[in-house]
Amino acid sequence: LDLLLTRLSGLSRERARFVDFEEVFSIAVPSSSVANPIAGPVGVPGSSVSVRVRRSLLPASDNPAAALPVLRYLGSVESEKIVLRRSCLEVPTSGPLVSFLCSLGFKKDFDFVAEGHIFIRGRAKVLVYSVNQVEQYSHESDSPLPKSWRNLLPRSYMVEVSAVGSPADESLPKEVSALMELLCPLVLPGRVDHARLVCR
Repeated sequence: LDLLLTRLSGLSRERARFVDFEEVFSIAVPSSSVANPIAGPVGVPGSSVSVRVRRSLLPASDNPAAALPVLRYLGSVESEKIVLRRSCLEVPTSGPLVSFLCSLGFKKDFDFVAEGHIFIRGRAKVLVYSVNQVEQYSHESDSPLPKSWRNLLPRSYMVEVSAVGSPADESLPKEVSALMELLCPLVLPGRVDHARLVCR
């Protein structure tokens, strides 16, 4: 891990630490004869829409921009190439977001705490973090936040490389691939099926 962080520090123009609490919610979509661009193809039984709520657990003084919770939607995979391409919507929000989602009919699937580092190189972003299980919640607010958590796999880390841009920009996948090549053999690239993670 230390060697990977050192290499990324040399390759990147920005680096920051983050500790985020992420909750995954989903809602079933009734079957319809009309195509739904969000839920998926027509006639697929058990279709659902999944969204994620991410909140920073670091003090607001350390990162004022991360004080607001972020609502995130990841679309279905649009490309079967080595670098996955999908629609992504992220919106900073205010107010009781979790209560609002529950009032719409969303059900909570699971949650976790992501703790690690973020690196920025050009338009590409690299996240190196551990996935932690929440042990205890703090109920000081309407939306409970983790009070304590533990890493189930202390020697295991998630490395996520991504870039945001126009779907017509064919240079984005090349930037991601080029950055991944610089991280080999410390990181062995692989494709993550987010749909399976959501429906675990």
